[in-house]
Amino acid sequence: MESIKSLLLYIFDRNPGHVFGYYTLAIILIVALFIFATVFSHYYKLRKKHDFAFKKVFRNLSKSSYAIAALLTGELAMRYETIPYFSMRIWLYATLCYLLYLAYKYTKAYKVEYPKQKNNYSTKVVHEDKRTYTAKKK
Repeated sequence: MESIKSLLLYIFDRNPGHVFGYYTLAIILIVALFIFATVFSHYYKLRKKHDFAFKKVFRNLSKSSYAIAALLTGELAMRYETIPYFSMRIWLYATLCYLLYLAYKYTKAYKVEYPKQKNNYSTKVVHEDKRTYTAKKK
């Protein structure tokens, strides 16, 4: 029981201090998220014109990556400035859990949902190509 109490006190400490051994790792993660979001945004703009399934499945991936990177930047700044309640460890853990959830969600979407949607849109395009427009007599 004492170990659970000490763990909860560690996670919910309202002012954990600015001594944080993972600043470099967190900054690398933030920069990687910004770079990924920028590159994927350009890739999405090029691909959405031709691949409608890709457009539907991965619409919000770059926005989510930008949002998580901005949130981590804010949390890191608040931790460095030791702002009470905003620099709690629970916010960092919650954000990292959300990042892992999004990674799982989009990986699963790429492997499961995207092939189904791509097959669905390709069959629609094939059926639309078979129809031809013929003018009606007046």
